[in-house]
Amino acid sequence: MGINEVLILILLVVSIVAIVYLINILRKLGDLTEKMSDDITEMKNEVVPAIQKLNETLENTSIITGRIERRSAELDEQLVSLRDRLSSFGEGFSLGTGSQNPVQNLVGNIKAVKNGFSAFWSAFRK
Repeated sequence: MGINEVLILILLVVSIVAIVYLINILRKLGDLTEKMSDDITEMKNEVVPAIQKLNETLENTSIITGRIERRSAELDEQLVSLRDRLSSFGEGFSLGTGSQNPVQNLVGNIKAVKNGFSAFWSAFRK
């Protein structure tokens, strides 16, 4: 056996060792890829229900917000209506001239009629 044959034999042994080493590395990479795939699947299985619950919560929140907005608008309308009624009621008392208002005028007129009727009755009895 010559030196060339020994070198070829050494090269062949080194090549075989390198191939076995690469096969082991590829096998480990395959195992790591499977583990990563399993982890991703597990995370997906946990995240999907959480996202569904979040969507349900957002839908419920949207419904509640809509109800609150409608009730707020109704309350606002009722308050405006009440304010208008109270202001128109208050304006009815402040339509008179000076310190008098229509109610005081009515009371004064009733007193005047009463006094007139009393005077008429007194004069009629004599």
